[in-house]
This record gives sequence, structure tokens and C-alpha cells, in this order.
Amino acid sequence: MKKFNIIKCLAPIIIILFISGCAFEGGYNPNYIPFSAPQMGLQGKALIVVDAKTAQNLYTGSPTSFTGSATTLTLPLGKICTSIAYVVFNAAYQGGADYKDTDAGSQGYTVIIRPQITNFTYQYNQAKNLGFAITPQIDVSLHVEVRSQDGKLVSDKNYTSGLTDGATYAMSGQPAEKINQILHVTLFRMLCEAAADVRKVTSVTLNPQPQVTNSGSQYKESGTGVIISKSGYVLTAAHVIANSSKLMAVTIDGLKSARVVSVDESNDIALLKLEKGDYTSLGITSSRNVRLGQSVSTIGFPNPYLQGFSPKVTKGEISSMNGIIDDPRSWQISVPVQPGNSGGPLLNDDGKLVGLVESKLGLRAAQVTNDLPQNVGYAVKSAYLIPLIESLKDVSIDSNIPVTNKESFEDMVARCEKATVMILNY
Repeated sequence: MKKFNIIKCLAPIIIILFISGCAFEGGYNPNYIPFSAPQMGLQGKALIVVDAKTAQNLYTGSPTSFTGSATTLTLPLGKICTSIAYVVFNAAYQGGADYKDTDAGSQGYTVIIRPQITNFTYQYNQAKNLGFAITPQIDVSLHVEVRSQDGKLVSDKNYTSGLTDGATYAMSGQPAEKINQILHVTLFRMLCEAAADVRKVTSVTLNPQPQVTNSGSQYKESGTGVIISKSGYVLTAAHVIANSSKLMAVTIDGLKSARVVSVDESNDIALLKLEKGDYTSLGITSSRNVRLGQSVSTIGFPNPYLQGFSPKVTKGEISSMNGIIDDPRSWQISVPVQPGNSGGPLLNDDGKLVGLVESKLGLRAAQVTNDLPQNVGYAVKSAYLIPLIESLKDVSIDSNIPVTNKESFEDMVARCEKATVMILNY
């Protein structure tokens, strides 16, 4: 006969009682911001306007779930939103940001930003954990209006988080504080997205001198590409340009239009052609010369809406001579890569192109292995790039660019950066 375990049976009841009958009043806490706000290089200075009514927006209510239904939570949504908006836009703009309760005296500011939380609910989800733990959850909606100094509408958009989970816990002396923490993290990410949207439709500094203007339409995806001829042919990953109605490339000389020349979907390679110009290019070398453990690097534009829009350099090694499930067409690399690095150049120590960054192991692999892979990326070998280019008679491959043997890594990066472009998929 099985023994009756009273602790297991009473645990859900204990937890429910533990978070019931409480009242909590929270506030803005800078320690809840998950990481530094991205510096996006936006020119000028932002003014965040939150009128008195919005600033005094005070939420008081109980969770939508049965668990903790007797809990009362009070949060100054207006003050929390204003404070986080200041953190985000103060970092996004080169001149920083101010916030006021009126747009009077807005001369000298590049944009006027009005953030406002329009809806907020929360709950403690115990059923998700079979009654033995609690997952705090929130759902928040945010409206952000952005106008230029002369009052012209720049952006007017609603952002919704959907039901967002916090960290699961068994017991907590301040469960409502966990709701406050999720709110901070979620608002921060939503406001970073809003700042990225503003960047898409205003003048920005990218590299770090060139200025480009997105003419109003918003790109839906971005990636990296590498210029391989002075006439403006660019290699990138095929998935970066998938389902595009228009392609643009951000170069050191500004924003350039691009068209698709050829696509090799089986190897995830695409060849593009930039508008007429004289471009800095990189040479390609045979992947036969690459060895296991060899140092390699890449330059790219990962997660621009979070990490910023300046190029990022990462280094690593050839971890395996074959890719996923021993695919001979690619290498496994330890170079840290993120979404947005796809299509970027994989470079040897001479700054020659030995491959294209194509993917990394991420959450799907974690679901299989129960462990999050660290620095496991893949790059298609240059042996599969060269045939695509040689089949086109009008392509000039600048494969014999002289490289000084004494060139430092920093000098090599500076040279290769000029041939690395950000691909914008509209």
C-alpha cells in the first residue's frame, strides 16, 4: 500500500495561501533593467513628453487568476514607463534625452516622444506547474507616438507583449514584486523595439560617419553581406533576402539599392548587385587551405534593434571541418554569432573570405539536448561560393588583393569593415 504524503497534497494549498491576502505597492527600480540600453547613434536629442494625467497613471488591482486572487497590487505605471523610456532614448540618441510634462519649449529637440501604457493585467499561473510552483505572468500594451520638432508625425504604433512569463518559483515573500520585475523587463524590450522603429524612419549614424535615411517604409528583416567585387557584387545568405519586395544595403558610402542576381537555396547563398559605384571589396580564398583549429572571425550587424547599428567583430576557431550532422558543405565555428550575422564574411587571418556565416544552434537544439549550446555556429565553405560566382561572366572577383603579412588584426578588421554591408529586406 502506498504511503499518504500529506506534504505533497498540501503544497498547492500552502502556496495559494502564501500569496493570498497581501497588498503590495511597487515603483520604478533601475536594477530590474536587464541590460544596458542600446546606443543606436541617432542624431540629435529626444524629448519625452508625459502629461500629468499619464504620469499619474496608477494601477491597482488583483490578478486575473484564481491563485493569489486576494492579492492587491499597486503600480505607478506612468512613472515606470516614463523612467524606462528615458533610459532607452537617452542611450539611443547621441544628444541624450529629457522628459517633461509638456512639449512647450521643444525647440532644439530632434523628436518628441509620447509613451503610454494602455492596458495591463497580471496573474500567478500555478496550473502550468501542476500546482507545485508558480509562474508570474503579465500582459501589457504600450502606445508610442513620435513627432518631429515641427509636429510632423514620425511614428505612431501600438506594442503588445502578449502573455509573458517571469521566473517560476515555489514560494516568495514578495510575489507581487516579481510582477513588477517582469513589467520592467517587458517594457524595456518594447521601448527598445520602439526606438528601433524610430531609427528606421529617421536619419541615423551607422558606421560611424555615414548617414542614411530610410524613406518611410520599414524593413522587416536584416542581415549581413560582403562585397566581393569593385563593381558592387555582394554575397549573403539566401534566407536573409527571402520573400523580399525590395532590398537595400547600408555601405560606408550610405544606403544603396540592391537586386538579386542569383540564388543557391540548397547551400543558402545569394548573389546581389548594388547600384553603380566603385566599392571596396574582399578577396576569396579556397576553403581547402583551412585547417581544424584555425583562427577565424566575422564582422556583422547582429540584433541591431538591441545591440545597435554599428558593425560588430567576433573571433573564434574552426571547431569542426563539417557542419550539422557532418554536412561537408559547412564548418562548425566557435565564433559567437547572433541573428543578423547571417550572410556575413568568415575571414581568415589575412582578411580573405573563406566562407559565409549561415546559422547557429539555438533554442531548438536546447529542446533536444536540455542544454543551451554556447558558441556553436556554422558557415558555408568558400568552395561552394566560387562556382556560383564563376558561372556569371560579368562578375569580376578581386581575389588577388595584396595583403601585407605584418597587417595587425585591428588593421585587417578596419579594411574588411569597408566591404561589409548591412542588408535590409523590405
